[in-house]
Amino acid sequence: MATQKFSNDKSNQQSNMKYETLEKGPKRKYTRKSKIDEKAKEMIDQMIDEQIIVQTNEQ
Repeated sequence: MATQKFSNDKSNQQSNMKYETLEKGPKRKYTRKSKIDEKAKEMIDQMIDEQIIVQTNEQ
C-alpha cells in the first residue's frame, strides 16, 4: 500500500512539471572584412563620384 501511494505521488509530480524553452540570443555577426568588399566599395564610390561630376557638368 505504501509503494502504491509513493508511485502515485511520483506520477503526479511528473505530470505537474512545466517545461520552458530558452530563447537563443542573436547570433554573432560575421565582422571580418574581406578585400573583395573593400574593392567593391571603392568601385561604387568611384562610380558615384563620376555621376556627380557628370551631373554638375550638365548644370
